[in-house]
Amino acid sequence: MKRPLPFHCQAVWPPAALVALFAIGYCVLTAGFQFIQFKMRNMPIDIGAMEETKRIYQFFLGTAAVVYALYRVWRFHLACNHPYRDWLRMSPWTSGQPLPLGPIHLVWQDAAVIGVLAAVAIWHVRINPVLPVIAFGLTYLILLTILLGVTRRWPWFLAAGFLWPALMLPSAEGWPRIVVILVLILRIWEGQRKSLQAFPWLFLNNFKGTQGVDGRSCLNMEIGLKGVGDGPGGCSRGCSNHARDGSDRHTPDSLSAWPADP
Repeated sequence: MKRPLPFHCQAVWPPAALVALFAIGYCVLTAGFQFIQFKMRNMPIDIGAMEETKRIYQFFLGTAAVVYALYRVWRFHLACNHPYRDWLRMSPWTSGQPLPLGPIHLVWQDAAVIGVLAAVAIWHVRINPVLPVIAFGLTYLILLTILLGVTRRWPWFLAAGFLWPALMLPSAEGWPRIVVILVLILRIWEGQRKSLQAFPWLFLNNFKGTQGVDGRSCLNMEIGLKGVGDGPGGCSRGCSNHARDGSDRHTPDSLSAWPADP
């Protein structure tokens, strides 16, 4: 029985450093325009209404949406986050369970983040609020398409490769373009589901078994328990996580101790 997709995850909120960087950059940009407006207060010029000013704001908000899309895919997709991927390979996780770090698919928190950028665009800058939505959506879908190739889901990768150029055809204006976009999203998402079902993707060469380069297990390195125990695997021979054959291989007993930030 398939579990319904969760559309709520607190883990996908952008990190505080990223939010602070955006806020500081936006405030500095706005303060700069206000300073220019103050210096030109005797001239009948509205700096905020100038097309050049709006283009700068468009670029800034569009870049913020692109950066968030990059963060969203890079942090939560197993093909991008290789310590997370190697950790998960050692666990009893299956594609029927939610990803422990957070979902690859979009949740309502993503809509909230892009909604804030769109609200800033329409209420403060007075520009088209669709711009950050398009910037985020295109970046997110292009990255997922590339990752279909990385994870060797060729039928879905090739189908998306044919659909992307179709968006630029003159005959695709209006409803045909919307239909193509919907089909593209469905194919990409279906490919991502198939990709997770094919995990652990042993053809990706970052995985070097359960032992790290310094002799400690990947599980031990992820949790950060350095030098625990006496055995060469970083724990004593009496550890319940040792393989039954007496080797230093570790197998996690449950999914109860996911790494907070692999």
